[in-house]
Amino acid sequence: MVFCGKPSKGCGECRSRKIRCDQGRPTCSQCTKGNRACPGYRDELSLMFRDESQQVVRKAKTGSSGRRSKKKQPAAAVPKPSPPLSELRSSSTSSPEASSAGKASPSTSIQSPSGNTSTDISEYNDIDEVQLINGDQLQAQDLAYQPWKVQPSWKLTVDEAVNYFLRHNVWPGEIFMVNFELKSPGHPSATPSEQAQVAALVSVGTAMLSRVRRSKELELAAEREYGHALTLLTRAVCNEKESKANQTLSAVLLLAIFEVITSRSIMSIEKWTNHIKGAAALLELRGPEHLQSEEGLKLFVQLRFQIITSCLQRGMAVPESLLECTKIAMYLRPQIDAYCDRLICIAGRLSNLRAGIIHSKSLTDANETLSAAYAVEAELLAWVAAGPPDFLYKTYDCSSVEEWVKMFGYKPFPYNKQYHVYRDLWICHTWNQYRCARIIVCEIILSCLRRLSAASPTMAMSKELQNHCARIRNVTRELASDICASVAYHLGVEGAPGSAFTVPTNYCYVGGMLLLWPLTLAGGTEPIDHPLRVWIRKCLRLIGHSIGIDQALALIDVLESEAGVFEGMEETEDGVIFRASGDASAYNRILIGTWNI
Repeated sequence: MVFCGKPSKGCGECRSRKIRCDQGRPTCSQCTKGNRACPGYRDELSLMFRDESQQVVRKAKTGSSGRRSKKKQPAAAVPKPSPPLSELRSSSTSSPEASSAGKASPSTSIQSPSGNTSTDISEYNDIDEVQLINGDQLQAQDLAYQPWKVQPSWKLTVDEAVNYFLRHNVWPGEIFMVNFELKSPGHPSATPSEQAQVAALVSVGTAMLSRVRRSKELELAAEREYGHALTLLTRAVCNEKESKANQTLSAVLLLAIFEVITSRSIMSIEKWTNHIKGAAALLELRGPEHLQSEEGLKLFVQLRFQIITSCLQRGMAVPESLLECTKIAMYLRPQIDAYCDRLICIAGRLSNLRAGIIHSKSLTDANETLSAAYAVEAELLAWVAAGPPDFLYKTYDCSSVEEWVKMFGYKPFPYNKQYHVYRDLWICHTWNQYRCARIIVCEIILSCLRRLSAASPTMAMSKELQNHCARIRNVTRELASDICASVAYHLGVEGAPGSAFTVPTNYCYVGGMLLLWPLTLAGGTEPIDHPLRVWIRKCLRLIGHSIGIDQALALIDVLESEAGVFEGMEETEDGVIFRASGDASAYNRILIGTWNI
């Protein structure tokens, strides 16, 4: 098969007229505007590769009289490809002496028959043609070049697993490219932390590929690599110096991502939580001095979000060391990033407030808790009011499913027929962090008012209180709808043609992971059979089956079984009134309310 270059994606009419085609489906806009019949589009794959086997055979049979060949040149050195995963594990358990006594290292070269070795592979470019010869000619001629002795293998290699992860995780993947050198766990110079990092990378990449290829064999291989990575990580953590290395912390982050990819049940979500607890302990051990390096700062930013998400979900307090490091990071990052760090500080205080109610039971006075919740809400409102211009987003309307499919294919049709487009994925993610924080604050405020009204029948009958609660409940609905409107951008929907508001397609995998917590929280604002929750379950099903993130399937079970956090309230024409008895959300395991009477 011969690669023929990337062909034009335009329709036949636009290519013949040599004009730009917008590749609309089923017909492009150029043909529609010109009232011309759009002939459709070509099969790109068949154009990019052409089978020329018969042509090569025909040329070989006609002889080589018209062919010219240049002077024989020494063969270039051929690097050894990365080993299959099974060989990687076996090499990591071998001794250094065995590695250096005759086994090929990654720098081993393959020499030509003449014994010459070259390191410049560009010498192959001087060959005009390669003749096809039969067996008799092969014995008669003194060939300068021989086929490579290293033949392609169908087994998954370390390089393939690592490259697949980095290709589809551009945003967090850049962390592992800072001063990163891929060393197999059996490499003589690999430190314990580097061994753990590579093994974790391989396990995550293999898990991702197993979902894409729907391969049970790769799924089992990913689990074996995960166990191998855990063993190596344990060795690194037991070493005082290695436990503070960036590679150790990145290995913990990678294993947490592995759990997100492979967790299909509610019980398995706890495994992700355990990795996040370990990451928090490592951050505290490392101290703020590790924020001075570029890699250390990026690792801290990535893990910080997951730690706070885990604390908010479980009703636990955020470690004080993390909040202190966040304040330091504000002075080490650009202005727009420092603006995001302010939100993280507010979310940390919110998590500690919620922990005081749910976990430690240190906050039992409803009036005191209500004042603290209103203070956090005021901070959130002040934060969003001071937002820089880059944080603005655009809202688009889509009137019909047919129009949506024509523009963006079969991505989820927007809830309420509206979707947002942001300047980049980080800004979109920050907005959803703000929306999640506001929803939690509103839930705490309504829980406090519910408890106070239960103790005072006069207060419960107040029209002002009912209207105030109705306004807060409407705010939660608006925030949940905004989270749903961000789904399209997370999954690769761009703005208008030529707009700067775009998202690369290789960010869609990261976008799917970032959507899990906001979508689950948004679904928890409504009852099980509400249209919003039904729509969110469809989105999670797409993320789980199409993108390959299994934790989305576990969260579908949550949204199908657990009650909404606001089901203890009843909406009337006059406003919101509270039910006298507790509601079904008291039995929730993931969608945990603040107080249940």
